[in-house]
Amino acid sequence: MILHACSTLIANAPLPAHACTRFSRVYATRITSHYMYDQTRVKAVALSKEGEKLKAAGDMAGAEAKFKAAVESYPTHPYAAAWYGEILYNKGQLDEAKVHFENSIKSAPYFPDAHYFLGDVYRQQNNPAKSAEHYGRVVNASPRDQDAWFMLGSMLSQIPGKEAEAVDALVKHLRINPGDNEAKEMHKKLSKQLK
Repeated sequence: MILHACSTLIANAPLPAHACTRFSRVYATRITSHYMYDQTRVKAVALSKEGEKLKAAGDMAGAEAKFKAAVESYPTHPYAAAWYGEILYNKGQLDEAKVHFENSIKSAPYFPDAHYFLGDVYRQQNNPAKSAEHYGRVVNASPRDQDAWFMLGSMLSQIPGKEAEAVDALVKHLRINPGDNEAKEMHKKLSKQLK
């Protein structure tokens, strides 16, 4: 194909010979870059799957090593970045975890797990507005996620003027999980404030 394109260029237009060589070099570089990107992605997917198996088996050190290798080769792999971020979050490394959750969201903007973890990070950093933003994205993607509805209500209750939205989130949580006494108490308290 490259040879055909070059001979067509040379036959149909008065181009210097080096133009054809440059065209071939640029085209070949693009093909090579795309191939290398695909190989990197395939490697990251394989490492991530190995990490998920190790995590399920309870080998957190092994899982961490696989997820770390995956994100080093392909930083925005949504699952590897989220799972590696989760491990860092559980170790208390919030800033590093946040970077990986954000990388996960870059390639999968509607990935609810990454948004949930990011909401947890902002909650730990006492930023209820950012936390509520990410829990809100979780419930938009997964409307039956009772934990996200509860956390959204909890975070909104800490933002002045958002009490009605907090009550609404808690009502949605209680529709899914009617036996949650903590949510009932929070709902009752916020409803009194609104009156």
